[in-house]
Amino acid sequence: MAKKSDQSGAKLQLKWVRSAICAPVKHKKVVKGLGFTRLNQVIERPDTPAPRYAGDSGDGGQGAAPGGDCPIEELLAIKQIVAAER
Repeated sequence: MAKKSDQSGAKLQLKWVRSAICAPVKHKKVVKGLGFTRLNQVIERPDTPAPRYAGDSGDGGQGAAPGGDCPIEELLAIKQIVAAER
């Protein structure tokens, strides 16, 4: 079965900005699960609910959106990128 391509072209640019040394184990697993290997690393992921709500604080998926109050945002900088239509 073929994978669906991202129709909107929107992506999330994630940057790991704060060390996870004193962070809870759950936050460390989220950082590693997103694919970060070192501090100040920048990665891009398709804008889907999975990376956007990673580390959900149990509030129904409302906490990790850019500008939200999810605790994992203390470690990450999240920026949405919209690809130009060709």
